[in-house]
Amino acid sequence: MVVRVDGAGSIVSAGASGVSDRVLLSSAQVCALLGIGASTWRTYVMRGYAPAPVDPGNLDHPPAQRRPRWSMAQVVTYVEGKKRRWHRRPG
Repeated sequence: MVVRVDGAGSIVSAGASGVSDRVLLSSAQVCALLGIGASTWRTYVMRGYAPAPVDPGNLDHPPAQRRPRWSMAQVVTYVEGKKRRWHRRPG
């Protein structure tokens, strides 16, 4: 899968052709890629709208200190399935 991002960090196109599941993104990276806020992404994941992380982070730490990560392939599949129906704030 290939994700093309414009200069503002918005996804221009996403398609199947070789993004590895080994590329892991933090929630901050996912939010920047999708152009949404961190609380929006957390809510999507918590409610099951977005995929669960492939790496939940260090489970020995309290929840606020864990650093979950998602595979690039998961995020691209999510975007393709949702067809980018979330709203972005202007600015």
